[in-house]
Amino acid sequence: MSKEKISIEYFGASDIGMVRVENQDSLGKFPSDNLNTYSEKGQLFIIADGIGGHAGGKTASSLAVETIKNVFFNSNTNETADNLRKAVEEANSAIHLKAKTSEKFGRMGTTCTAMVLKNNTAVIAQVGDSKVYKIEKGTIEQLTMEHTQLNEMLKEKILTEEEAKNYPSKSALSRALGIEEKVKVDIVDNIVLENGQIFVLCTDGLSKVDKEEVLNIAVKYSPEDSCSRLINLANERGGKDNVTVQVIRIKNDQAVLSARPEKEKQINFEPKKKNKWLFVIPLMVLILTVGFLFGNSLIKLFNTETHVVSDSSNHPSDNDQGIQQNIINDADDPLLQADKLLANGNYDNALMVYQDLLEKEPMNLRALEAVNIIADNFHIRADKLKSENKFANALELYLKIQKIQPENIKVRNSILICENQIKFSEFENDDSMINYQLSRINHNEWSFININKDHYIIDDSSIMFLNTPFEKVSLIKYNLKDAAVSADIKLLSKNENNGAGIIFGYNMSSSGNERYHLLKFDGTDYKLQMVENSSIELLNTHQVKDNTYGERNLRIKCSGNLINIYDGMNLIYSWKSDEVFYGRVGIYADRNVQAEFRNILISGSRELQLNEQVQE
Repeated sequence: MSKEKISIEYFGASDIGMVRVENQDSLGKFPSDNLNTYSEKGQLFIIADGIGGHAGGKTASSLAVETIKNVFFNSNTNETADNLRKAVEEANSAIHLKAKTSEKFGRMGTTCTAMVLKNNTAVIAQVGDSKVYKIEKGTIEQLTMEHTQLNEMLKEKILTEEEAKNYPSKSALSRALGIEEKVKVDIVDNIVLENGQIFVLCTDGLSKVDKEEVLNIAVKYSPEDSCSRLINLANERGGKDNVTVQVIRIKNDQAVLSARPEKEKQINFEPKKKNKWLFVIPLMVLILTVGFLFGNSLIKLFNTETHVVSDSSNHPSDNDQGIQQNIINDADDPLLQADKLLANGNYDNALMVYQDLLEKEPMNLRALEAVNIIADNFHIRADKLKSENKFANALELYLKIQKIQPENIKVRNSILICENQIKFSEFENDDSMINYQLSRINHNEWSFININKDHYIIDDSSIMFLNTPFEKVSLIKYNLKDAAVSADIKLLSKNENNGAGIIFGYNMSSSGNERYHLLKFDGTDYKLQMVENSSIELLNTHQVKDNTYGERNLRIKCSGNLINIYDGMNLIYSWKSDEVFYGRVGIYADRNVQAEFRNILISGSRELQLNEQVQE
């Protein structure tokens, strides 16, 4: 082992790419304020790639970075390899538990690569398909194995190199954090650090950049410039995935006495400054190739208007039946079946095949990408149908999207709007009622009961009740029949058993007596209460499945004397009253509670005012 004391130069960067709408990668370098490899624990570098298409991919990757950092630096021993392995295993458990106990995220996962530089050695922990390269004396070596099903089969000699060329699921991961209760962590240790070495950690968003290009750029440029150039190169070649890069240069201590730590940063590249032809030419070649293979099918794929108008996915044509026959003939390759169905615009059948495949291969990135492409197509069609007031058809598509993307707030709100519009059609012949909707907060439509402006904050997207020693209530000014209310509620501070929630059926008599129903969330339970002045009757209680955070989407729908209570999009119970629910609706927070209400949607039918009847 080299006795020469070394120091490091470092830079890390992450970019969303050219296609994705969210950067699900995360990275970290710890401690963040120094580059001393001779400290007690050394220097820790982490990259994590949230599995594309999985709900909570960003949450999973961020949780991995944070958990590994905390567990590693709080370990009681200085056994670097053991501590790093345990830290990654703890991250797996944390992500798996969050997914298991959260209805919002469901199944989620992330790849993870972590490296520790301590004294004159390096240790790597690997789960997934990110890479660590070592550059030394003009050569580059990949130190990690990509955990794909293909590589595992090659390793076990189940497939030959020749057979691997035609393997259909090349991107399907065999390991990731959070998918299973336990995970196997690869450890690469006893890596001797020498002056002049360069280490490059990267997610699979850099896969279009070959290792010789990585070598040339990392040797020629500084860590910061290397990160920028490698990310730019990935984006110029399509940028189909998020990309994250960390570059570490090893130098003898005398060469970098003045070195200071570089901080990770998100690089926001402007596509218009790139050489667009480097992206367009390969894309055109790809399109021509696919066009040659699929012919008329490609035309159907891009003919969005045809699918929107005819909604052919709900009425299989003769061509669809022929495609279904191909499913039987191509049973050995479900991914190819699904790709053909997608290319022919048969989204529903393609979705079924992709989802069946994901049941068996939950980390098949190609299938995950395709499922989200289908969801995007459904969303375009649903929005168009909604704009044409075809609410029943739009609702059908939004419900399909909701099953694919349960965390999508826009879809959830669109479902509520469509359901209410369908319901309002029942009252269109009632001249005494008018459709009422509130989707944007207007201060003039809200009454704040017995509180002044110092006790709340309001803007066009949220209302926040501040922590006060008394209850807070705000109501809209109209009485509503068959009201529907949805709101994202976040408890920012509270005492035990106190909470916040939704008021409905609020009425006040001429003598000043108040009477209303309240659905309250206290952080652990939903409580349906009947309030009459100072008297409170508990009608029902329901324990929240995921009480990790004091944040929920509460939703109620009244229909006559029946009320349905939802946790997000999930119906949790129904309650039948002796009388019809009618009155004002609004929001509520207990004393000593600070609560924020966002994405407030209110709808129902209200009585026409006299001036409105005259105008009509």
